[in-house]
Amino acid sequence: MLAQTPDDTTVAGLVSDAITAPSMHNAQPWQFHYGRSRRTLTLRADFGRAMPEADPATRGLHVGCGAALLNLRVSAAHRGLALETTLLPVPSDPALLASVRLKDAPRNPEEGALVGLHRAMRERHTSRYPFDDRAVPEDVRVLFTEAARAEGADFSFLTPTHLETVLALIRDAEGYDRRDPAREAESTTGPGTRRRRRPSTGSRTTPSAPATHPEGRRSATSRAPLSWRAAHASCSRSSRSWPF
Repeated sequence: MLAQTPDDTTVAGLVSDAITAPSMHNAQPWQFHYGRSRRTLTLRADFGRAMPEADPATRGLHVGCGAALLNLRVSAAHRGLALETTLLPVPSDPALLASVRLKDAPRNPEEGALVGLHRAMRERHTSRYPFDDRAVPEDVRVLFTEAARAEGADFSFLTPTHLETVLALIRDAEGYDRRDPAREAESTTGPGTRRRRRPSTGSRTTPSAPATHPEGRRSATSRAPLSWRAAHASCSRSSRSWPF
C-alpha cells in the first residue's frame, strides 16, 4: 500500500520501464506526465513523432503507445503497486490516451501475472534477422492465446494458406515502399533515427541486418521482425518538466 506520495525515484523507474516499449520505426511517439498531487501519470500521443507516409492513420503510433502503457503496468506490478487505468479519459482530447493513478491499495491479483514480464523488458533488443524456421510449440501457442484473452484481445495463428498470402502481401508492400521516395526517406530520416538522450538504465540494442537475396532483395520466405529501440520520453511533475 502507498502510505505516501510515490517518490521521484519510483515514478522515474515506472516511466523508464515504460519507454522500453517497441514502436514503429523506433519513433517513440509518447509523452508521460506525472501530477504529484493526484498521484496520476498521463500518457499522451506525440503526433509530432508520427510517420505520415508509413502510418497515415496513426494505427502504428497508437499500438506503440499501447505497448508503453502495458510496460508501465508491468513495472508497477513488479513493484507491488496498484494502478487505476482509464483509457481515453477526455473524449475531446484524443491525444490523451490514458491516465494511470497510483492507488492506496494492494496490487490487483490479476495484475500479478504481469510480474514475470518485467525481466523480459530489459532483455528485449533490436533484431532484423529472420525468425527460425521452426513450428511454435502447441503449449506456447496456448500461452499466447491466454495472454491475449486476459487483455481483452483475440490471438490466432494463420493457417499455411493464409500465411503464404500474408507473406506475399508483405513482399508486395515492401516493393511499393521501395519505389516511394517519401516512404524511403521517412524510414531513414524520420523521428526514430534521431539521436537523443536515454535513461541511465537504457535497454540493450544489437546491430543487425535483414535477410536478403544476393541481389539485395529480402527473401520471400524470410520473416524479419521489426526493429525496436528504447530511448526517450518526457515526464513532468506538478508544473515542472522531467526529461529522461
